[in-house]
Amino acid sequence: MKYDVVIKYFPKKVEPRHLRVLRLVGKMTLKHVVDVARYASGLKEVTLISGIDEALAEKISGSLNEVGINAIIEASHSHHPMLLTPGAIYLNKWAFGMIVRGNKNVA
Repeated sequence: MKYDVVIKYFPKKVEPRHLRVLRLVGKMTLKHVVDVARYASGLKEVTLISGIDEALAEKISGSLNEVGINAIIEASHSHHPMLLTPGAIYLNKWAFGMIVRGNKNVA
């Protein structure tokens, strides 16, 4: 069985300690971490990572909880690991019959 790490509460004020712990999840770049933090701080609930083993999910959830990010573990519907990427929607946009590539800020 695979599991998700779901963020139930992300502080509105993003601190360096939040960014540091998020960087450990999937070795995200600093830009990716900032995008995730901005995205998560505006939502009630967001799935950070999906389709991982229970031991890893517990470790990630524990690390997030230690720095004040309320995270829980839930059973996953996914059998493959997936990481939250808020900017993905902007990477390939369909416009006037062609794909426009661009990178837009998430927040």
